[in-house]
Amino acid sequence: MDGALYLADMYRMWVEHPKFLPPEIAAQIDWRAGEDKGRIWRIVPERNPKPGHEFVAPKTTNDLVAMLSDTNGQRRITAQRRLVEDADPKIARELSALLSANDSPSRAKVHALWTLHGLHKLSDQQVTAALNGKSVDVRRQAAVIARTDADRSEAVMRALLHRHDDEAIVQHQVVLACGQQTSDESVAALVAIAKARATSPWFQQIVLTSSRDCSGAVIAGLLSEVASFTAKDRTTVGTFLADLAAVVGARGDADEISATLKATTGDSVRDLWAPTAILTGLAKGLPRHRGDLKQKNLAALLKDPLPQMQNVTASVQKLLKESANCTVDATRSTEDRVAAVALLSSQAPQTLTASLEKILSPGQPAALQQAAIQAAGLNAVDLVLARWNQLPPPVRSQALTLMLARPATTQQLLDLMAAGTITPSVVDIDQRVRLLQHRDENIKKLAGQIFGGVVSANRKAVADEYQTALTLAVCGNDA
Repeated sequence: MDGALYLADMYRMWVEHPKFLPPEIAAQIDWRAGEDKGRIWRIVPERNPKPGHEFVAPKTTNDLVAMLSDTNGQRRITAQRRLVEDADPKIARELSALLSANDSPSRAKVHALWTLHGLHKLSDQQVTAALNGKSVDVRRQAAVIARTDADRSEAVMRALLHRHDDEAIVQHQVVLACGQQTSDESVAALVAIAKARATSPWFQQIVLTSSRDCSGAVIAGLLSEVASFTAKDRTTVGTFLADLAAVVGARGDADEISATLKATTGDSVRDLWAPTAILTGLAKGLPRHRGDLKQKNLAALLKDPLPQMQNVTASVQKLLKESANCTVDATRSTEDRVAAVALLSSQAPQTLTASLEKILSPGQPAALQQAAIQAAGLNAVDLVLARWNQLPPPVRSQALTLMLARPATTQQLLDLMAAGTITPSVVDIDQRVRLLQHRDENIKKLAGQIFGGVVSANRKAVADEYQTALTLAVCGNDA
């Protein structure tokens, strides 16, 4: 309680437990040997080894209240615990005075707040006043109480939501509170914080946990600020938009999907990166929907539009066309083209094929080609195999992963290797082992013909096999 840190440095000659030794040996050992040694270290700051003031044990309840203002955190926690354990209802007046006094330090107000809470004597008026106080530490703790106490009044919740423009540690609590209700005020507060903290990965995750029922509204809010994001922020914010849109798609609410598409294709959104991210997320989310919505992918949604989106279908189709053009536009940055490539699987078949033919041509950025193969999936198989020898090594690795993912494409790959079109050396040792042990007998047999039988994954066995080479006689001048 004097502000120092104490470390018990225990000493024993034997640190094993007797039960871990044979009984006959354990009986011969003095297990308490060394108990008279050891030490207790008192650790204090070098510049201030003496406490600010000597500790005087509290004798009365009022002494405990006074200790809530102590600069020593351990003393404050002890005083709070004692007050709550004693449960003296008469002390609420002194605690309330400490909480409301202008000259009370913020640390004292925090403990007074939680002590009143522990005594079930904290009123809604006191929580509201703390939420509007000058100290950010007090506001944060009041926000935690307002968020977690289910029986707090609507006035307290409104006061909490009005803190959406506060410091980050308070906004954190506001966002979590927004996830517990669906009022217009909570949605507005959530949108305001999402806009202010859109580039923060931490706040993105917090908003995502609280926006299950209003992700579309958050997207609309972010789109209203899309011009304010710098080129450096686009990747981070684009990922945020895609994640929110995936939630919209997975929920499958027709009105929300329609509203999101209207906001995405609005005249105020001029940059392609944001709408592309939203459509990409929507395309990922729709297949996860488990409700009554029959359109389970973006292509089906555009082919058979919802009644609510009759006026936006043409705009979305136009956006998809612009995205497809972006993927093959060499004047656009690689980052923009990679972002647009994510929508390839939602393009019309002829558009997809035309884009892939240009993207997988020699001279295109490897990152773009890798993204295209990943996005197109099985649609890229035939073109990848036809242009295998033109692809750079990193892209071949991506393509190889695609080919080995399914038996049918694995068979195609091995057929070309057997014909000499593709060299078997692109398949690494681990992949060969899996092919040689494949459950498909045709693949297993063909892999054995190509790779020369079983490939040993045991390096020692291989080394032992060639050990005799070290004892071969030297022939002539060949050494």
